[in-house]
Amino acid sequence: MPQQFSKGAFWLLLSCLVLPLMDATAKSFNGSMASSQIAFFRFLLQSLIILPFAWRALSRDSLTHLSGHLIRAAGLGFATICFFGAIQVMPIADALAIFFCEPLIVTVLAPLLLGEKVGWRRYAAVVVGFIGAIIIIQPSQQLFGYHALMPIGAAFGFSLYVIYTRKLSASASAMTMQLITGVIGAAVIAAVSLVMMPLSMPIFSWSMPTTDQLPLLLLLGIFAALGHWMLTHAFKFANASVLAPLQYTELIGATFVGWWLFDDIPLPSTWLGSAILIGAGFYIWHRERLHQPADN
Repeated sequence: MPQQFSKGAFWLLLSCLVLPLMDATAKSFNGSMASSQIAFFRFLLQSLIILPFAWRALSRDSLTHLSGHLIRAAGLGFATICFFGAIQVMPIADALAIFFCEPLIVTVLAPLLLGEKVGWRRYAAVVVGFIGAIIIIQPSQQLFGYHALMPIGAAFGFSLYVIYTRKLSASASAMTMQLITGVIGAAVIAAVSLVMMPLSMPIFSWSMPTTDQLPLLLLLGIFAALGHWMLTHAFKFANASVLAPLQYTELIGATFVGWWLFDDIPLPSTWLGSAILIGAGFYIWHRERLHQPADN
């Protein structure tokens, strides 16, 4: 129903305001902590923050789809490591511009994994939105080298997270899914990092957090818990393929945060691309209203 879609869009857009703050907090480490370690604390603290709120919901929800929860958590864990690694070496908005091939992946996978129907107009709107993201950044060739692989990897991981969020939302609440994701994500990242540490790769080279880093880690957990609860809650109201293009609006928030905190001043192309992104998202909303019955 259109009203349900509007609720989903509302929560998704709110998450797009909070998640750039999480990314900015991660970027503030400025390479002083391995991205896998930042991701580990992000999941661990998210779990601890959500636990008091999720305890009651956990006893009510069905936990029969543990394999789905594992895939969802692994997808987000992989995406988080890749994206946190990317923003250590490039502006947040640049990394997001590459990352935002993710709604394209979601729209393609949703019919295969969820059985959702996606028409050519919706595919076209997603493509137009992606063009808007490219206009905002105007990526140079250098961005499509080694470092570009990290946000691309993040896009694939996050696509699985979004798909399985929608798939599991009927049997588990947003709080339960976030708690399970946090616990599994932290455990998987810790195990992989332990195995990879002997290779001395920077992404897996952990260190003892300093007293200056502890407040940043706590802030990271708060933004992660809040932003991803909103995102998970959004997919209880509307199809993943319908809401996916609205995720482009996160790039607008990221551009503002980058300018505010890191002196990345937006170019005129940013405003043009942002207008295209918003237009594509609202076109999807318009198509959804046309194809759903009126509210009673």
